[in-house]
Amino acid sequence: MMIFGLSPEAIRERLRTGEVRATVYGLGRVGLPIAVAWLRAGANVISSDVDQKIIQKINSGTSPVLDEPRVPEAIPAGIVDGRNILDPAKIPNDIYHVGIGRVRNNLSS
Repeated sequence: MMIFGLSPEAIRERLRTGEVRATVYGLGRVGLPIAVAWLRAGANVISSDVDQKIIQKINSGTSPVLDEPRVPEAIPAGIVDGRNILDPAKIPNDIYHVGIGRVRNNLSS
């Protein structure tokens, strides 16, 4: 099976060499673990969030999501090796993910 016109082996090689770039917008409970999964696979991840406190926390090497496996330790590792970039101006990329917060309402049914 071909994805992006590449074989699975070619995709793995592009991940290993850091050629794959993924952009994740929204770094909450869904978006941050997805960004980490791409980091762990070898991709360069460019991420952004509307909440500047989340961006500051990640830039300081701390995860705002602590109860997801492998997320807290992946954040500082991605920053140290330069693969976790919090700058949405660094597009275009190969993969985009948009995490949208769940809308809650107080209406009873």
